[in-house]
Amino acid sequence: MRFRRSVRPAVDEKGKGQVPVKTSDERLGNIEKYGGYNKASGAYFMLVKSKNKKGEEQRTIEYVPIYLKHYIEESKENALDYLKNERKLNEPEILLDKIKKDTFVSGKWIYMCLSKGPETACF
Repeated sequence: MRFRRSVRPAVDEKGKGQVPVKTSDERLGNIEKYGGYNKASGAYFMLVKSKNKKGEEQRTIEYVPIYLKHYIEESKENALDYLKNERKLNEPEILLDKIKKDTFVSGKWIYMCLSKGPETACF
């Protein structure tokens, strides 16, 4: 797995939790005791249709972190569970299940490069 190198305390200064240091060993998965990494690298992206707070349809590009890649690829239900619980999307529907990193996307008024993680936009 690829992460930012520094291991952080259980709750960082912004009050957000981290990714456990070891996900394969349950004993070391406790971030309150052992801390965790502050950001996980992304494996790839998904194009998802969902509803916003007003109930209007929206399309978003969501990233898949490396440590959840195998879980998400096991079944479509796991992917939808990730989108609902981790990404907090309402009624998600996967339109494209894999968009590789460093893909150049162009549209009528936008050009962007998808890379790395959740805050990914190169214009």
